[in-house]
Amino acid sequence: MGRSGSRRRLQVVWLLGGLVTLAGAACSSTPATTFLDETDLTAYVPPGDAPPQPYDRNLLIDDASLTDTSLATSAVVQQYLERNPYSKRSFLGTYQSNGLRASDALVNAARAYRINPIALLVFAQVRAGLVSLTIYPEAPSRVEYAFECGCETATSCDPRLAGFDKQIDCLALRLRESLEAVKLSGVTASGFGPNRTSFTVDGARVTPQNAGTAAIYQVLPREAKDAAGGSWLFWNLWQKYTLAYEYSGPFEPTPEGGGIGDACQNDRQCGLPAPDAICATSYPGGLCTTNCTDGCPIIAGKAEGYCVDFRTDRGYCLAVCNPSAPNCRQGYACTRVAKFGAPKESQFTCYPEL
Repeated sequence: MGRSGSRRRLQVVWLLGGLVTLAGAACSSTPATTFLDETDLTAYVPPGDAPPQPYDRNLLIDDASLTDTSLATSAVVQQYLERNPYSKRSFLGTYQSNGLRASDALVNAARAYRINPIALLVFAQVRAGLVSLTIYPEAPSRVEYAFECGCETATSCDPRLAGFDKQIDCLALRLRESLEAVKLSGVTASGFGPNRTSFTVDGARVTPQNAGTAAIYQVLPREAKDAAGGSWLFWNLWQKYTLAYEYSGPFEPTPEGGGIGDACQNDRQCGLPAPDAICATSYPGGLCTTNCTDGCPIIAGKAEGYCVDFRTDRGYCLAVCNPSAPNCRQGYACTRVAKFGAPKESQFTCYPEL
């Protein structure tokens, strides 16, 4: 089956799973909390002298952060699993499903549907406590059907959708579909939309301020203030996870433009000689570079460049680094690499970890 056919099938099974979830939510006023870490329900408090971050049910996350994929690399996400916000290693760090590591499954879903991998991890904790979990659970369905994709009932699930990789893909697809629905019609399938007043299944009156908040309510239609299983917990954990992972939001270019090795989202954000500036968006957070055959352009106030051999007909400039005191961006490591056209020469540069 092609990818488009697979997406259509996922849409159907998610709908079935969603109906089960809503029915269960309507019948239970107290969702199970045993799978959560004891700190999850503790209200977020900003560190130090940071200003308070009040909870607003109408603004759970900003759109740019929800759709930011600058951290969607296997190296970065694997690091998140190895040292999670609970200061321990998640079992997802070694778990594989259908031959795919959990970190790779998260990256694939994040890139395919343009959803922040940190947001996907938050959902994994909200729905099944998988981030704080250190060993495979006694109930396999908690992992293999984490988001109930393909489940008509609690005991009747499609085996073709078993596995964290299939479930996280289904979740990311659902979020992307909700975002696209807001673009096309102003509301999600359940009627949540910017500046549209709706009610959650537990009676909270919400008027989402943006598409991201509407998409979250589409997936988590229960608010459950100060409790488990709802949008409040997503907001609470999003604050805690972004703090723990030192995520401060999507990249915003400086007015003068990025130099060699700086983050970027398009070529225009790289302050390199036109028309040769390149923003390599396939690398973590985007990478400002340019073609080279020997030297690299010198940009005042920016990192020195080195013409690296990528085994193509030309080289690409990477930022020089000091291995004794590396200051490479997240997703990059200070690595010795060969010079283009001179394989016996080499230099330490901030090289992407892919």
